[in-house]
Amino acid sequence: MRKVLPALAALAAAAAVTLVNAGPAVATGEALGCYVTPSRTQPVLHPRICSDNMPADSYQAMFGLVDGSGTYSYSWSVPAAYAGNISSGCTQDATYCLLTNLAPLDLVAVSVTIGQNGVSSTLTARANIGQWCGNQRCL
Repeated sequence: MRKVLPALAALAAAAAVTLVNAGPAVATGEALGCYVTPSRTQPVLHPRICSDNMPADSYQAMFGLVDGSGTYSYSWSVPAAYAGNISSGCTQDATYCLLTNLAPLDLVAVSVTIGQNGVSSTLTARANIGQWCGNQRCL
């Protein structure tokens, strides 16, 4: 857990730095991405859908903008059933949304409406937390 949080914080900081570079308007290439931890791989935002890749009792899902440029406004939407899982971000000023204490069999769809120069777009990504039987996914 101590190793995961700094990695997620670094990922959020990198996303924030990337999004500060100026751009003229909301482009068509943006996507909302996500990443589930714990993981056997380094944190990388996967566009539109992500899933766990190892067994655990509890998971976290980080959501953030992929392929964006410029400065955006954000309006995050987290399902009411998962509002209590918001750990950080998920605010109008946040470039990311972090949900914690997710359990196996959770499927969480998070949306964000991004705005730039009067143009807005709503993006959605899904974190799919699987069920594990030992070191393999259950069938």
